[in-house]
Amino acid sequence: MRATLPKAQELGLKWAVLDDGWQRQTGDWFDIDLKKFPRGEEDMKALVADIHARGMKARLWIAPLAVAPGSDELHEHADLLLLDQNGAPQMITWWNCLYLCPGAKGTQERTAAMFRKIIKDWGFDGVKVDGQHLNGVAPCFNPKHQHAKPEHSYEHMADFYRAMFEAAHAVNPEAVVEVCPCGTSYAFHNMPWIDQAPASDPLSSWQVRHKGKALKAQMGRWSAYAGDHVELSTGGMDFASAVGVGGVVSTKFTWPRIRSRRTPSC
Repeated sequence: MRATLPKAQELGLKWAVLDDGWQRQTGDWFDIDLKKFPRGEEDMKALVADIHARGMKARLWIAPLAVAPGSDELHEHADLLLLDQNGAPQMITWWNCLYLCPGAKGTQERTAAMFRKIIKDWGFDGVKVDGQHLNGVAPCFNPKHQHAKPEHSYEHMADFYRAMFEAAHAVNPEAVVEVCPCGTSYAFHNMPWIDQAPASDPLSSWQVRHKGKALKAQMGRWSAYAGDHVELSTGGMDFASAVGVGGVVSTKFTWPRIRSRRTPSC
């Protein structure tokens, strides 16, 4: 990612986003992968400082509500899991993770604490919240949550978003909370608690334009919308479709051009 930053700066990009893989496991958001950041938080802060030194702002990728089997978070906070009526945990497809219950007070408090750490302690200017599991959840029957009714889980999803949003903005009023529902539709009940929405893994330039128009119709013409990374547009070079609907242009690439299993996001 550091090798890509000079080119991103040259192109005039204003943000650099550290994508998936910085954490030890999905759900262990307090635990930085020491194989990539040997000095832990010190290295993370140094990366943010490098981004800031180039006149850019830094954002960190995260997928809340998802917790991986074998993670410390699951081991230490299994009481926050969303359980079905048989007492079994709910699975999140593709991620191979388990759901945490957004209606549980403990889930909201830990997520808020994590956001405060990312922005206050590590120095990031915002977060990119990602995952197709973030629009709604199943009813929760976990007795430890003392829900008045099982539907409490999804009826309080917006409260979960509000906890994230207010935690970030309490530390930095200019922080950007971007939410990408990972290829799925947007949920209007969460929109009051996000600063920016992307095209959410579009398959064409038409989708980039259509999603931008639909979002601005619901959130207001001056709302922040990102065309997602241009590589997902028709032909992979159509910045115009994002610009045309008043969107923020973005791209995802490596520099120098090398083959990589995972590309850093800028």
